[in-house]
Amino acid sequence: MSSFSWTPFTTERLLILRAQGLMLSKIAAELGTTTHAIEHKLRRLRYQKPAQATAARSPVKLLDLRPHHCRWIVFGSGEGALFCGKPKVGTSPYCFEHTQQAWQRPKIAAQTIPTVMRLPAARRR
Repeated sequence: MSSFSWTPFTTERLLILRAQGLMLSKIAAELGTTTHAIEHKLRRLRYQKPAQATAARSPVKLLDLRPHHCRWIVFGSGEGALFCGKPKVGTSPYCFEHTQQAWQRPKIAAQTIPTVMRLPAARRR
């Protein structure tokens, strides 16, 4: 067994690095563990319920936002808005969950093919 312990900080860092697209070997080197440990932790996180996978954090007011806080508005608007406040992912203004939510592709039920109206060719004299 490895002596590496998974804290909420290292788990959050793992998810941030993975969202940035880094390879498992680079993530392992960054966190000081093995690629096997990274792979197994990602597998365990995938099967956890969302409430267990993410730490509960109270929303942050506009004036309390810091550069590392997620900018996703969870309630209200203007000065009374409450923001997510979880750690941001890379250069994104959002945390891991909100980055995924912001960049998801719209689901199209049926692809429509535009029809082209063909006009008869002009007659030459």
